[in-house]
Amino acid sequence: MFCQETSKIIEKVEIDLKDLAFRIDILFMRMLLRNDIFHADPHPGNISVTDDGKIILYDFGMVGTLDGKTKFSLLSLYDGLVNTDPDEIIDALLAMGALSPVANRALMRKSMEMVIADFHGKNPEEAEINELLQIANEVIFEFPFRLPRPLVLYMRMSSLLEGICLQLDPEFKFVRVLRQLLYSEGMLDELYRHQLKEFSRKAIISLEKGLDVLPLLKKKLEDDIQNAPARKDRKVPASVFLGAVLLSSVLELNMHPLLSLIVIAIDLAGFGYLLLKKE
Repeated sequence: MFCQETSKIIEKVEIDLKDLAFRIDILFMRMLLRNDIFHADPHPGNISVTDDGKIILYDFGMVGTLDGKTKFSLLSLYDGLVNTDPDEIIDALLAMGALSPVANRALMRKSMEMVIADFHGKNPEEAEINELLQIANEVIFEFPFRLPRPLVLYMRMSSLLEGICLQLDPEFKFVRVLRQLLYSEGMLDELYRHQLKEFSRKAIISLEKGLDVLPLLKKKLEDDIQNAPARKDRKVPASVFLGAVLLSSVLELNMHPLLSLIVIAIDLAGFGYLLLKKE
């Protein structure tokens, strides 16, 4: 870590140590979440500061990389930490493979609430911790955390980085860095756009599966026409109209996801009504 002598030298050139800790952490987190690779070995020997406060990094012999899915999962985890949402954190850990899917979710939610409290500077009460451990022992539960290979260098980088920042600023809070990244630099908007895109993609897949029933619907309508040739059946034109609306809504799903999904839901309800309606 930065030794006291190093800190004194930095102070002599009038560099704000608190600001330096913040800027170093921001620099590495930007690399992690925005760039294709990130410096995974931020020990003091690899970080230098010029007299005017500019940060210089050395030795890129150890670098890591995260795929897009993992980056967005990390953003979701950070969003959950900042906004005190334990379920979002759990979902992000599951998406990254850092938590077993058979984990006791209720117990994990309780533990995440304690993590969030500590993250925001609120130490959990000793009674709460003892209660959590007692429940865990009663269900013979071991916290099923995992460390996927893509996250190994990220964990190393995060651990070293936190130590450096706390050495420079004993009151350093990572939540300040997260708020800068998520809100001031627009990463939260990127996360929400990604989540909306994923929701639309899954909705389209579900609709495509649902459209498999259309041939059965067509056969049902044809049978109805044959069984009642003399009656004026208004189901056919109504079905044609609803089919056209359904097709156009699916095509517009990417452009107007919320409105399209509402129209599709109403449209499918109309189909169901036609199938059940008796003349």
